[in-house]
Amino acid sequence: MKLIINTKFTLIFLSIFLASCSSITPKPDISPISNAQLSPNFKYDTLIEVLPKNIDYSKWWLVFNDTTLNNLIEKIEFNQDLALAQAKYNEAISAKKQAQSVLLPTIDIQASANRAKSNNQTKNNFSLSSQSNWELDLWGRIRQNIASNEYNITSSQADLDAVRLSLQIQLAINYLNFRIIEKQLELLQNTVYEYQKSLKLTENRYNAGVIAKVDVLQAQTQLQQANTQLTQTILSQNKLENAIAILTNTAPNNFKLDKSSNPLPNLVKIGNIQTNILQNRPDIIANLNRIYQANEQIGIAKKAYLPNINLQAGVSSASSTLGNLFSLPNLAWSLGSALAINLFDNGAKKAISQQAMAQYEQTVASYRQSILTALKDIEDNLAAQANLAIQLEQKNSSLQTAYKTKQITLNQYKAGTVSYLDVSNAQNQELSIQRDILSIQSQQYETAVNLLSYGK
Repeated sequence: MKLIINTKFTLIFLSIFLASCSSITPKPDISPISNAQLSPNFKYDTLIEVLPKNIDYSKWWLVFNDTTLNNLIEKIEFNQDLALAQAKYNEAISAKKQAQSVLLPTIDIQASANRAKSNNQTKNNFSLSSQSNWELDLWGRIRQNIASNEYNITSSQADLDAVRLSLQIQLAINYLNFRIIEKQLELLQNTVYEYQKSLKLTENRYNAGVIAKVDVLQAQTQLQQANTQLTQTILSQNKLENAIAILTNTAPNNFKLDKSSNPLPNLVKIGNIQTNILQNRPDIIANLNRIYQANEQIGIAKKAYLPNINLQAGVSSASSTLGNLFSLPNLAWSLGSALAINLFDNGAKKAISQQAMAQYEQTVASYRQSILTALKDIEDNLAAQANLAIQLEQKNSSLQTAYKTKQITLNQYKAGTVSYLDVSNAQNQELSIQRDILSIQSQQYETAVNLLSYGK
């Protein structure tokens, strides 16, 4: 009777203990930031609706309606950074399979055969043995490790998507800037041609004795500066072309972008964005799953205080003849269990638990910071989208004035009422405004790419 009472007491104790073990792991805190800080709308979102409508954010680059860009984006899949991220994802999958393997018992088989001579007698020895070991997952430690690896797979998949998105953004911005530089080269080539005509004009007037030598020198200097700007722009174009080659996993010396005869790609404006769009960002998804993973590690660290319980079984046979190896008299078996618990480790397990908690707090901080950074990036790009549109309108208006000023000044110079310095200043001012307009358009493309990519 006493044995039965103790057994019942033990079963009741184990039931309570096992139930308490399920609450060892705390519930993760995944609130991004306080509700007061996270409103549903962005303050710099001034557009009433999304333009254009029905954007496929999974292929956001299609809105630019550029066949070359579309083909280049497809080649991103061969990028080596993406291959690295894919390998890390595959590694995470293998780690989970390894963690799952511990749920089932291990079985080892050992066989041997030898022939020995002693005291003028030759004897054969055959043996076969099998051992099985199974760690009982009473406390859920193994299952929790599997769950941790599952979160690691999800975060690795999100990292892979984040790398792919980052490469797509880089390629799109580089390509669009490449097309802008093409327009800059056309502008500078036309400018050089215009300055050559101006130099010829000053030389003719100087040879006629109408003007001083200084006007010719000013025209020569102006032409040389324009040629220098042209050379610098060609270098910028070469670097962009090489960067695009690397992004598409192509050797730069085997890559060449043909000059486009088409106008600049479509420029889109994005608006009516909700803050919940951040849920789709792969970098934020990765950070969120790292919180879950770190939370599981806390539970694993705390359960290290609990004992390990193993079931063990074995069977073996030995015989001098191979035919009798499996006969019943030669067989031996064993069955047992083992319990192991650490009574003193000088604070090692406590330190591991504290380390797991610190790592969890790091993931929470990283997750929240990634959200704040994403919110800032969207606000910055929305503000830039509105501001750049105003700048472009102002610059276009200034360009009209600058063109009229240049024409008037050039006519005055031909009439001999102003010096060539006035002509040079008017021409340089017009060129500066034209280059500013292209620079603003480049920024508009970059802003559009960033906003479109957040909708992925």
